[in-house]
Amino acid sequence: MIRLSIIITAHDEGKLIKKCLSAIIKSDKPQDTEIFIICDRCTSLTKKVIKDFPFKIVEKDWANWNNKSSETYNYGISISKGDIIALTPADINVEKDYFMKLIKWFEDDNVAAVSGILQTDPSTIMNKLMRIWEYTHRIKLYHEPRGCAAIRKKYYHHVGGFKDVEAEDSELYRAFRKHGWKTFVDSNTRAKHMRPVKLKKIIRRQIISGRERSRMNQKFLIVLGHSIVRLRPLVFISYLLSKIRCKIKKVTV
Repeated sequence: MIRLSIIITAHDEGKLIKKCLSAIIKSDKPQDTEIFIICDRCTSLTKKVIKDFPFKIVEKDWANWNNKSSETYNYGISISKGDIIALTPADINVEKDYFMKLIKWFEDDNVAAVSGILQTDPSTIMNKLMRIWEYTHRIKLYHEPRGCAAIRKKYYHHVGGFKDVEAEDSELYRAFRKHGWKTFVDSNTRAKHMRPVKLKKIIRRQIISGRERSRMNQKFLIVLGHSIVRLRPLVFISYLLSKIRCKIKKVTV
C-alpha cells in the first residue's frame, strides 16, 4: 500500500499559510498520511499561525545553499516516512480531492512525478493578468509538474535528489525522464497559487529560466519559439547572454 507524506514548506507566508493548512485539513487523504511543516527560518507571524494547526512542526534555522527551496525540500524528504512525497509550498491552496487524484497515478510503477494544474488566484490586478497569461500553457507540447507536486521517493534518491540550481524542479524531472520515468500534469485536479504577483518576480523568473535553458543546452530555436509563443522575451535574452558569457569564459581560460 502506498504511504503519502505531505511536506509543507514555509518561510514568510504568515498571511497565506492559514488558507493552505485549512485546505490540507479538509482534503481527502489516505488514513495513515504523514503531514508536517518545515519552518524554514520562519517569521514570528508564520510561527504563530501554524501553532494553531494539528501538524508536526520541524524548525530549520540554517541556509547553506544558494537555492533555499532545494535545501528545504531535501531536508524534509530526508526525515519523511512516505513512499510518495507531496511537496506543498505554504502559498498553495489545493482542491479537496487533490492528493487522492495524484497518488492514484503511482499505481503505475513507471510514474516518478505528477502535479495538478497550478493556477494563480485572481485576487489582485496583477494576479488576474497572470491568470490570463497562464492560458499560454495550453500551447505547450509537454506539461511539466508545477507547484504542489507528488514525487516517488525511491526515484528521487536514485537521481540524487534536488540540486543547488536555480530551476531545481525542472532539473529533477529532467533526471527522472532520462531514466524513462514519467512526469506529467493531471488536468483533472487543480491548486491555486495565492501569493500576490509582482512584476519584479516575473522578470526574475524569466531571467532564471533563460539561464537554466542555457545551462541545460536547449536548442536556440526551441528557446526562441518558447519566448515568442509564451510571451516571455526576457527568457530568450537571458539565454543569449548566458551563451555569450560561456563563450567568453572559454576564450579567456
